[in-house]
Amino acid sequence: MSEVTISGMTINLWLLFHEIVIFRVTIGTDNRISELKKVIKKAREPEFDNFTPDRLKLLKLKNPVDDEHISDVQNLNLQGNEDENDDVSLMKDMRKIVTYWPENQAPSEDLIHIIVEAPDLSGESKI
Repeated sequence: MSEVTISGMTINLWLLFHEIVIFRVTIGTDNRISELKKVIKKAREPEFDNFTPDRLKLLKLKNPVDDEHISDVQNLNLQGNEDENDDVSLMKDMRKIVTYWPENQAPSEDLIHIIVEAPDLSGESKI
């Protein structure tokens, strides 16, 4: 898998995976969500070695939380074909990061902003 070149203003994002794992990635505001998925996959090696980055599902929290309020977001997800609800919105591969965080609204560096859903061994998505 090729390395992602950071494009635009650099931002750091905290992510939540599997209800307890918190990790940080760095990406550029001009990068696309598909590139963010590659960065996430690389950051979670070897755990994410058995699937391609496009299988990741990223949910942007509308109300980011700190590490003491993870329980507030552990069960958030989208139902059926929803792209958005009151709590989260689906981050779409072709969109740029700046779509979700305009340059004048950089994400707070001490809050969790994204829930990562990855396929399990049976091919189903899980949080």
